[in-house]
Amino acid sequence: MAVPFWITYRDELDPTLMAYPPVKIKWYIIWIAWTLAAILGVISMYSIVIFYNPDHTSTNFESATYSSLHRVAWCLAIGWVMVACITENSDWKLKYTWTDPGGGTRQDMFLSWKLFIPASRLTYCAYLANGLIVVYNIGVLRQPMYLSKYELACKILGHLILTYTVAFLLCIFFESPIHGLEKLLLRAEKVKEEKHSTATTLRPLEES
Repeated sequence: MAVPFWITYRDELDPTLMAYPPVKIKWYIIWIAWTLAAILGVISMYSIVIFYNPDHTSTNFESATYSSLHRVAWCLAIGWVMVACITENSDWKLKYTWTDPGGGTRQDMFLSWKLFIPASRLTYCAYLANGLIVVYNIGVLRQPMYLSKYELACKILGHLILTYTVAFLLCIFFESPIHGLEKLLLRAEKVKEEKHSTATTLRPLEES
């Protein structure tokens, strides 16, 4: 909270835009940050496996540590990726090259790949629909299921397709219309401000 507050206040930035002036970070700090982000991301995602291992008896300390820190670790990992891309420090080879000839760093260019745009538009709706689909899937089970690798792969793909299908419907019928109304309201407000500024600038000419 303190960092974005101070940067926005110091540089007089628009709080509605995720745009920050490029800040050059030393290459070894970028290496350390990427390494820590990768470690924290992997730990937060895969450390839960130990709780499903039948040969391992988890302690209260392990349970408390995971439940209290795995979300924090994931947020720090994703947060560094966002900060690195926004401030143009996402390339870990910055000791030798600042940006690619195309105008962006390698990681920034990959994350800005146009192929990700359709899925990124559905991300929030998929997040909302995913929980309901999981609860319903558990509720309709009437007998134990043996999950082989093939069965698990089929279940994951089916769950993914169903989630994004529901997300697409939510986006079409709810999210997109709301965004359209928001743009209309903001556009009307902007037109009013432009008219007001135009009238203010023309008034001295009319008086003269």
